[in-house]
Amino acid sequence: RETIGVLERAVEFLNCRDGLAFIVHLGDIIDDWNARRPTGWMKDKCIDESKEALTTVMRRLNHLKCQEHIFLIGNHEMYNFSREQLQQGVDTDYGIFRCADNTGSTYYSFRPAPGWRFIVLDPYEVSIHSNGRGKGLDQEAMRMIRERNPNVRAKLDGKNGTGETGWDEALRLERIYCNYFADMGPSVERRFCPFNGGLGKAQLEWLRSELKKAMNQNDQVVILCHVLFHPEASRHPKSHPDRGYGKTLVWDYDEVLEVINSEDGKCVVACVHGHQHEGGFHTDEQGVHHIVFESPLFGDAFYTVQLSAGHMVIEGRGLKDSLVFPSADADAGTVCTRVLSLRERPSGARGVRASL
Repeated sequence: RETIGVLERAVEFLNCRDGLAFIVHLGDIIDDWNARRPTGWMKDKCIDESKEALTTVMRRLNHLKCQEHIFLIGNHEMYNFSREQLQQGVDTDYGIFRCADNTGSTYYSFRPAPGWRFIVLDPYEVSIHSNGRGKGLDQEAMRMIRERNPNVRAKLDGKNGTGETGWDEALRLERIYCNYFADMGPSVERRFCPFNGGLGKAQLEWLRSELKKAMNQNDQVVILCHVLFHPEASRHPKSHPDRGYGKTLVWDYDEVLEVINSEDGKCVVACVHGHQHEGGFHTDEQGVHHIVFESPLFGDAFYTVQLSAGHMVIEGRGLKDSLVFPSADADAGTVCTRVLSLRERPSGARGVRASL
């Protein structure tokens, strides 16, 4: 879908920016098509095609001057690789692709500069694809979305043309194929579909404890997660904002927001996401920015983010009708800038610059 060309232009753009502390890929580094070529979904010989596609991407990323990479887990990572592979790392000729820290944890934090803490979360810890490719669907999660989504329920309870039940077909294919949103109006209930997931109780407790540490150390926090937290950030596209409402939220978004909006969460200044291809943006009542960066599927979409006392400066190229750059002249291919004011920060936070 022309994304390799976008990636090459992104590399060129980022290499012209000095002082980048790290680079974040917000998930879905390759498409699920690599795991379901005409040879058949989940066939052993398809495994090499996922790795081949990943190698093509990693070869381009290898040209970046900044080689400090943060790779988030998206649904397409789970379609192409097992959780174990994502934790241990997929070795390519151009580096290791790993969606975890050095201990193998898929949720973790790091402090790139004094006064700043970045928290990486795993939105597929609880999901039908929680174990990743080739490890079977999580049937407890299947039962949960079957109860909450009438279209998924009709699919799993029905039969295909060969008489196989939808449930057995899903287990065989490791996917649930149907129109997840038929006859469902704009609602947060639409989040209960197979391509989303949840953090789960253990990760939520870890998040709360990490925010407490940040408060004690006077850190400001940016949270990185592929799937969205705030319903208002899911309103897209700009021309029909109800069309996407609720479709790209983590299953336990309400519990996540409860933690972020608590006393322990006063250190959070922004939550940054991918997943929603058209992008999104919302600043909540507490002043937390929920930023959904746009996908390169539709054109040039790459950015740098600079954090300093009281401000977040986003610079880059967005799509036409961008929600990240609401005044962007995307057709002209111009580099746009947006300056966001941040919540009052603890003392001692210095600047940090990253790219996404």
